[in-house]
Amino acid sequence: MKKCLVGVCGIGTGHTVRQMIIAEYLKKYSDIVFVVSGRRGSNSLLNGYKVIHSQVPWIITDARGVNWRDTSVHASNNEITFLNISKTLASCIELLGGEPDIIISDYEPFVPLLAYSKNIPLITIDQQSKYLGYLTPSLANLTRDMEASRLSLLFPKANKRFSVSFFPLNQFEENMDFKVDILPAIVPNDILALSKNVMDIKDKLITVYISSFAKYEQGASIIKCLTKYKDYRFNIFSNHSFKNSEYACNLNLSFFSYDRNKFLNSVINSRFLIATAGHQLISEAVYLKKPILAIPVESYEQFFNAKMCKELYIGDTFDNFNLENLDMFIKNAEKGKYCGMYDLSMNRAYVIEKIIDYINNILR
Repeated sequence: MKKCLVGVCGIGTGHTVRQMIIAEYLKKYSDIVFVVSGRRGSNSLLNGYKVIHSQVPWIITDARGVNWRDTSVHASNNEITFLNISKTLASCIELLGGEPDIIISDYEPFVPLLAYSKNIPLITIDQQSKYLGYLTPSLANLTRDMEASRLSLLFPKANKRFSVSFFPLNQFEENMDFKVDILPAIVPNDILALSKNVMDIKDKLITVYISSFAKYEQGASIIKCLTKYKDYRFNIFSNHSFKNSEYACNLNLSFFSYDRNKFLNSVINSRFLIATAGHQLISEAVYLKKPILAIPVESYEQFFNAKMCKELYIGDTFDNFNLENLDMFIKNAEKGKYCGMYDLSMNRAYVIEKIIDYINNILR
């Protein structure tokens, strides 16, 4: 058996969901160990795999790139030491029973260190690297360098860079210093299964997802607005404690801690989706043909995702989330304005085949 080390960023579940699709193919001929950096919300998704947890560094960036002053005082970085990193990588080798034959990183910063130190082939498969490979425009006070400087710091070298994207990038100039292969977004198995039940929904239900990385105040302002929109019911999924707030008594609001199965069951029975602008979630909404009102958290990537939702008529985004804009989104969605949905199922086999073929060529 070949040995494969897969690093995934544990912020959100999109990184893990994507790599599980790849792992389903690799496990046929490879022993796999996952390294998950950050929160342990992906634990339930990785049942049956060997998993090592590590801390995630918070690399703070601004319009000019990495802000080392702010990074140096961020509380999350207190426990990240060379000793802890060394222990994580030593545990990987021990759990695999030897050095890996190949290393894959989905925005996980430590497994590349093992690749560099041992001259092991490294492949990055993520959604962020598109901003390293293409010169996308600035958005107000947010710049591409906020993403690209972090990527070039953590992943300065790779044998291959794959980046998935629900939107095209051929309108932007390529960065010739970093070659990145752009692939359509990868749709996970549970979305494939649910897509067979996509139907015209009569129930006036909207699913809302508020990332735990959104500020509580941002989520609270969204929910306050929803309480005033009585024509629809809202299933609100978040790990923030909104269900214990003053808004919990509103009959048109139901609150749930995030659980992927419950969340997807709500999505498939909803007309529309309101959510923070994570790439994987938007990709899944596109596949399930659910118009999305994208509310980005304060990051260049999420604002760019939201911008492309609007431009491609996948959904909408507004500078301010208020009752007037919510009403505009719902009425536009009811009229079928957001018709820019496209079928990702035709791309899924192609994407997986391209990635697996490249990996197989290395492992032969």
